[in-house]
Amino acid sequence: MPRYPLAFLLVTVLLLTTPVPGLAQAPAGTLAQLAVDLWPDYDRPAVLVLLTGTLPADTPLPATVTLPFPAEATLNAVARITGDNNMVDDVSYDTTNGQLTLTTPDLRFRVEYYLPYTEEAGQRTFTFAWQDGPAVAELAASVQQPAAASELATTPAAESVTVGQDTLRYHNLPIVSLPAGAPYTLEVRYTVTGAQLSEEVVAASQLAAGEENATPPPPVAGQTSLNWPLFLAAAGGLLVVAALAWQLLARRPASQRTLKPRPHRATPRAATRTVTPISLPTTSKPAAGAVPGESPAVVHFCHHCGRPVETGDRFCRNCGTALKGR
Repeated sequence: MPRYPLAFLLVTVLLLTTPVPGLAQAPAGTLAQLAVDLWPDYDRPAVLVLLTGTLPADTPLPATVTLPFPAEATLNAVARITGDNNMVDDVSYDTTNGQLTLTTPDLRFRVEYYLPYTEEAGQRTFTFAWQDGPAVAELAASVQQPAAASELATTPAAESVTVGQDTLRYHNLPIVSLPAGAPYTLEVRYTVTGAQLSEEVVAASQLAAGEENATPPPPVAGQTSLNWPLFLAAAGGLLVVAALAWQLLARRPASQRTLKPRPHRATPRAATRTVTPISLPTTSKPAAGAVPGESPAVVHFCHHCGRPVETGDRFCRNCGTALKGR
């Protein structure tokens, strides 16, 4: 009897029983942590619900998670959270019969959806309900108070109220532990004083913070600011030095002063011409016009320009030179 049918049967059984990597999907029956953040009137007139779940560290991946999903909810996003804290919306999911089932290759995931609220006489109310969900070791809920809300209250009551970096107030509920299928309900009531959404306020505060922390522009090359105190001190010092110099100069003897040359008319120098001395006659006869008994008149000439000068002149009438012997 040929053995091929038996061998074929053994190979088929082996293939069916061998797990294929990447195809196994283990259902996750427990969440290590679940953060429930409720943001009413954040970016639209509704309640933005953000569910951030964390699977136990020993959960086989990829894992399938099934969460409660209200019928009146509007789905916004389903994503996995990578190890470097980035959200990637490439996960597969399905919403049927009031449940949302997703498959994640990471231990953390995010589900976002909007819920409607009711309003009467300026007071808005809504309820977050968790029904027939997986077991949660730690459930931490927080409600963001709208920027236009004058007051907000929760049931159960918040154990603390903090202010976030976005300048909004957060009402933090006590952390609880839920077994599989156990319900969790959170009621919220608040009063609004305007129609402004919180996202608009957050954007304005971030813009203002950016302007306050902005670095001043560097000075323009070539522009310098005048140091007025230093400039005035230097000018005062120069004035003191000038005053002292003036006093010292005024006390110097007259022989040490520098005199400017005496002004005279611009006349060609007589050095280029020859002046012949006039010889007086040696006869004993007095000259015509001479007074008997008196000395004969002596004619004098300027030693500089050669022009005759009169008796008693101390300076030449022609060139202004001081006459010798006068």
